Amino acid sequence: MPIYFYWGEDTYQLNQAVNALHQKLLDPAWQSFNSDKIDLAASGASTESLLQGLNQALTPPFGRGQRLIWLLNPLTGGAAQAVFTELERTIAALPETSHLLLTQANKPDGRSKITNYYKKKPRFVSLALFLPGKRQRFCNG
Repeated sequence: MPIYFYWGEDTYQLNQAVNALHQKLLDPAWQSFNSDKIDLAASGASTESLLQGLNQALTPPFGRGQRLIWLLNPLTGGAAQAVFTELERTIAALPETSHLLLTQANKPDGRSKITNYYKKKPRFVSLALFLPGKRQRFCNG
């Protein structure tokens, strides 16, 4: 299934992964028609924006290339059952030429029904920051 879920605080790695998907999937001449980015945290009605993004993902691409719908900060914890049902319906009907990218900075709640559904998909990727452990210094004196 053409669905990707990237999460983590490393914005550089996230941007690199998103750019790689753009280059791989989208025809440069048709990129403005076949690429949509919806920030769900910025919109007041994030549930409605999520449903709008899922409906856009069902639309076949225009011209050459494929379609990429990028949803930033999707609802993962405490989402309504209607949203989860809509998500299942959309993913089951998603055309092979349409790709759904979901990204968020926070670690998804592992107890959430929606998060567990995402984890079953093959492209669930963590882009966490590299935080080195405490290093001990050995010094004389």
